[in-house]
Amino acid sequence: MPDSTAQAPATVPQTDTTTGDNLAAADEQAGAAPDDAAVTAKVKAALMASDGVSGIDISIETMQGTVILTGKVADQAQALRAAQIAGNVEGVQSVDNRIEVAAS
Repeated sequence: MPDSTAQAPATVPQTDTTTGDNLAAADEQAGAAPDDAAVTAKVKAALMASDGVSGIDISIETMQGTVILTGKVADQAQALRAAQIAGNVEGVQSVDNRIEVAAS
């Protein structure tokens, strides 16, 4: 005898009954955060492992694959090198280099 309980097809979007929000879209947006966190960690590790760049003095934030570098370094060469290193990390879409050069 067949099971008489029917299940909704898997392709039907789930909606939050209190807000009307599409839950699948919310899950996709939330999924970006772990990827960004992983990219941030990879960039920090690459900066810390590199010679000639002070990874400790550089802060990193990643938003949808764009890495934002901030902080202060001793010279322009370090700022440029940090951006180059970050840009070579897997998962980085672009680099927004906001690193400042410390006044001598």
